[in-house]
Amino acid sequence: MGQQPSGLKNLAVAAAGALPFVPRGDTLPTRTPTVDDLAIDPVNVAAYANVTGLRFDNAVPLTYPFALTFPTVMQ
Repeated sequence: MGQQPSGLKNLAVAAAGALPFVPRGDTLPTRTPTVDDLAIDPVNVAAYANVTGLRFDNAVPLTYPFALTFPTVMQ
């Protein structure tokens, strides 16, 4: 996978899957999603730190990698 999937599409699929009349499989998927060469943009990290109130200096906030990869995890 070359780039992050659409967060809006992931939320729509998750919301549809929560509806009681949408059929579901009996097993969990057996795939491992990956994103190669995911860059960390200092401007985005600074904005994330500002919104969350976390410090940003020489290292990204501890929760930033989880937020960065969330769209891939939700896919």
